[in-house]
Amino acid sequence: MEIQQMWASPHLGKKGHYARFLLGSMGGILLVGLFLSVGGAILLMPLGTKKALPSLFLCLGTALLMGVLALAAGRKSAMECTFFFQTTQGELYAFDARSFPSGKVLLFFQGIWETQRTLSSLAISPRIPPGARKIVRVAAIVPHRTYFLLRLQDQGPIYLISRRLEGVDSLVSLLRQKTGPSWGKNTREKKGLWGILGCGTALLLFSLLACLCHPSLGAFPFFLYAPCVLLAFGSFSLLVYFFVLRHRGL
Repeated sequence: MEIQQMWASPHLGKKGHYARFLLGSMGGILLVGLFLSVGGAILLMPLGTKKALPSLFLCLGTALLMGVLALAAGRKSAMECTFFFQTTQGELYAFDARSFPSGKVLLFFQGIWETQRTLSSLAISPRIPPGARKIVRVAAIVPHRTYFLLRLQDQGPIYLISRRLEGVDSLVSLLRQKTGPSWGKNTREKKGLWGILGCGTALLLFSLLACLCHPSLGAFPFFLYAPCVLLAFGSFSLLVYFFVLRHRGL
């Protein structure tokens, strides 16, 4: 099929850009977490037995920061690997060049290099690659500040469209022609909101119980302190999940 237009990341022609970005982001996030954990532990050492609660907030803060950075890196990598094609017959195709091998860690890094080879190949010879999905009907497309989220009618993968993409207005206009009344609608807003309220309440409850179990207060037995901390951390993780789910709007 002959291509009339291709929408791709402006970094497509840069050699090794995707691999450098992804590996650098992973290493940077790990270094940030390590620095905050070790640095926080050193700063809290003079507190002695009074460092339990500050350690809890340090762990939650570090986990939150690493989660935010990981989500940002994931969105960026998805936008770098997302392609849209329009044929001379007016058909639209979407393609995610990322490779997701499962199993050993080495296979994950192998998938990064396979993705980079695919990107380099498309930069040299633009074409509709095997695995591209024909866009017949769009289930939902949700605008965000820096990108659009696209979900096709057949419940396939979710695609991210950067607002900085060259010709993004024409692409979104073509997609809107294949979209039903769910354009711009947050279809999981209610579910995400209830999850945020429930997990937020649980986080406050278990954090309060952890404070009351601490020896400085002693309102409850100390052996309940560790389970309350773990439950607070679990509630915090679910709170972040539902917040992201509501923010995505798909």
